[in-house]
Amino acid sequence: PEHIDLAFIDGHADSRPETANLMFEKKAGIVIVHDFEYKGYGWERMNVNANLYDTVIWKQRDPANDTAGYFHYVETVAFISKTHVL
Repeated sequence: PEHIDLAFIDGHADSRPETANLMFEKKAGIVIVHDFEYKGYGWERMNVNANLYDTVIWKQRDPANDTAGYFHYVETVAFISKTHVL
């Protein structure tokens, strides 16, 4: 599609950064990625332009994965275009 308003990325781990990059290239209005706390997905390969997108991070506690003295959080991140009209 030529006009993408929203992309929610929660696919295979190796494909997540590349899929986000594709959505940034296509100037999607909102790009949401899930499990951002897990560095093994290669988020450092993501090329988001801070001049074009604002970043919002949601942290949600995941009690099922808590360990003694440690709280586990799941991070969902939204990159919201500063110029895209929905």
